[in-house]
Amino acid sequence: MPSLSASSRLVGHASRLLLADKGTDGGKTHGTRRVGFDERQAKRVRPSREEKQSKEQLRSELESYTTSEFQRECDDIFDAIEVRVKNATLKITNPVMALERIKIDLGPTGGGAATAGAPAANHRPLIQLASLVKISRNQIEVHALSAQHTTLLMQRLTRYDPSLQPTKISDGKIRITLVQVTRERRERIAQDIARLQHDFIARMKIQRNHAIAYIADFALEQDTTAAATKDVDEAYHNFVAEKTQWFVEAQDAILTASTDDDTETRDVSPESVGQDAAADAASHDEPRQ
Repeated sequence: MPSLSASSRLVGHASRLLLADKGTDGGKTHGTRRVGFDERQAKRVRPSREEKQSKEQLRSELESYTTSEFQRECDDIFDAIEVRVKNATLKITNPVMALERIKIDLGPTGGGAATAGAPAANHRPLIQLASLVKISRNQIEVHALSAQHTTLLMQRLTRYDPSLQPTKISDGKIRITLVQVTRERRERIAQDIARLQHDFIARMKIQRNHAIAYIADFALEQDTTAAATKDVDEAYHNFVAEKTQWFVEAQDAILTASTDDDTETRDVSPESVGQDAAADAASHDEPRQ
């Protein structure tokens, strides 16, 4: 018969076996898991100096994007639409200048390609292809510098504003009529600006989503990513709010702006452009009464 001490040793050994079994029963109990050698070794390994420098560089690039590059991207979106709003405004305040700025597509150029296999576009303002000459208070003749552009100019003027009623007089000459500015016309231009505002907001939403995805691609710490995302969101909302007010003011200005009758029918032939510019400069130098 075994002694008491031997029995105690047997009981202790059995208890240890039981605890070991509880620790390896597929996670159903709360036994302590033994950490393997590879896991302990991985915990001992510290990031190398190169890895630290790489992380710091990524943080620096991310900060640069959130503080300056994202703002520039927003500015580029607004600048492109701002030009279109100003051109629409000129239809009311200075229709002749608006005509001068119409872009005419002359088709592909033969002197190069914008992208592989695609010829570069050739857009030029109307003032480079024709002179505008006043013949009456509300009529202007468009004299094409090259007769071969007559049909192209007719088509572009019709698309730009059918109310101009472009009429071909002869090869190289087109007559257009400047209609009186009415309340309906002002409202139509204001609606065009409202559509441009919607276009701006849609593009800004796309740019914001792109920025959030770009931040995530840095794969930095969660706190760093969250802070950068917050910065972009704040910049996005502030920018959209500021420019939304600008669009509202632009629409109000269209509905209340006065027209410049002198510029509506002025002679804008190449010979008169320099004279008008000099007169405008002199008028700015004169003191206000």
